[in-house]
Amino acid sequence: MRLLVFSVLIGFISGFYLFEKDIQRKIIKSENQKTKFRLSEDELRYFDEITLKNELNSRVKNSPRKYKKDVRIYIYGNPEEYMVREIMDVVSDLNYIIDPIDISLVKNRSESNISVFFGDYNSFISNNLDLIRVQELKSCEGFFTCKSNWSNEITSSRVFINLPNQDGIDDVRDVIREEITQSIGFFNDGTTHPESCFHNDQNKIFEYSDIDIKLIKHLYNE
Repeated sequence: MRLLVFSVLIGFISGFYLFEKDIQRKIIKSENQKTKFRLSEDELRYFDEITLKNELNSRVKNSPRKYKKDVRIYIYGNPEEYMVREIMDVVSDLNYIIDPIDISLVKNRSESNISVFFGDYNSFISNNLDLIRVQELKSCEGFFTCKSNWSNEITSSRVFINLPNQDGIDDVRDVIREEITQSIGFFNDGTTHPESCFHNDQNKIFEYSDIDIKLIKHLYNE
């Protein structure tokens, strides 16, 4: 019954919340398609730092990875309503920025290519036994992992929001934005640009900064 009620809640909230922004999104997408830009040298360095490196290992990729098909996000575990709304804000923001693909929520995991789990370590690992050797999972606030193919296309991602390790609502909101955005191709934490959602400090970012928008556009719209 809990799962049914939660599924209906997601469907109702997402349908109403995203419908009212649909016209704005189409207008902004139209404007995005007309806008061409180049990253500065500093911005290109930051782009490479975020997309070619990984916070869990020192290996540097030759090319960035990204989704080339529409993204479908499935939420499970024990999220509160404000957490679902925060994901919707992130989805709306990404849809404003990205042209080639659309991002949405789905009710069935079989339809998704990103799954987002809210809960504790033991509950998450029981559904993701292949990650049991990842030591960072127990102490992290948030975690993501991705699979990609030979053409640098991300085919699926998993996101873990470790609720017992959060310091409050703002902390949860910040982690949601960072981990979901990282799971679509921005794999590393940054050491510069503290206004960025990718910065490695707890900077409580609730919207994308100018540098974040530029990086997302550069990966997906160019």
